[in-house]
Amino acid sequence: MEHYDSPVSGISVEEALVSFGLTRQESEVYRALLSEGTMNGYEIAKRVGVSRSNAYTSLASLVEKGAAWLADGSPARYVPVSPAEFCAGRIAALQRAGDVLIAALPDRKPDPGTFVTIRGRERSLDRLRAMIGDARERLYIAAPWRELRAMAGELAGREDIRLVILTDGDAIESGEVSLSLPRAEIHRVGEWTVELRAIADSSHVLTGDLSGPGEPTCLYSDQKNFADLFKNALRNEISLSRAGNGEANHGL
Repeated sequence: MEHYDSPVSGISVEEALVSFGLTRQESEVYRALLSEGTMNGYEIAKRVGVSRSNAYTSLASLVEKGAAWLADGSPARYVPVSPAEFCAGRIAALQRAGDVLIAALPDRKPDPGTFVTIRGRERSLDRLRAMIGDARERLYIAAPWRELRAMAGELAGREDIRLVILTDGDAIESGEVSLSLPRAEIHRVGEWTVELRAIADSSHVLTGDLSGPGEPTCLYSDQKNFADLFKNALRNEISLSRAGNGEANHGL
């Protein structure tokens, strides 16, 4: 199997194809089609190193999932769909399915005061994105700019709330942060003790590390006492940042 380098850190091309609904064998067949162009089952079997029966099964599945077309004529030949069109089709299908589920399923029953350990970098960032979307009045985030850059569009779209960002001094000094988030209140982090800290509406907290040794893990909670302690700690850090820049102090 050929190796494909991914331009996106944290996930390989193989893992990305599987996340879009392809099995690992279907992923190999799809990549072979993209590399070689239109082929039949026999050619695919030789190219990938599987039986002809498995090759045709994977090709039929790729057609069903929108990654290939069946060309007219005999013998049957298969044409790869471009990655952009395939991904767009899968995302649209998931969006339609998501709309059905959101409309049909009951919302999560409120259960305030919980502590939840979220394992995995992407799951932690998913929770942060949800907090960005759900915040009603204010959102404070302390995180390296390398993590926030990918969701700058989502953050910039929250012009209806107070948005405070604490991030790297280099990114602030370069002007990249203020250009990406022109309406945000921006502060420099003096020293990273925990890589990600966020609090929405003084009640929802997410904190933890996204990199380093071991599996990235974050803690999420809406427990009031914990949120109050977290808010006070973040308020102190903002005050220190403001004092270092000669700014007036304001409440969190």
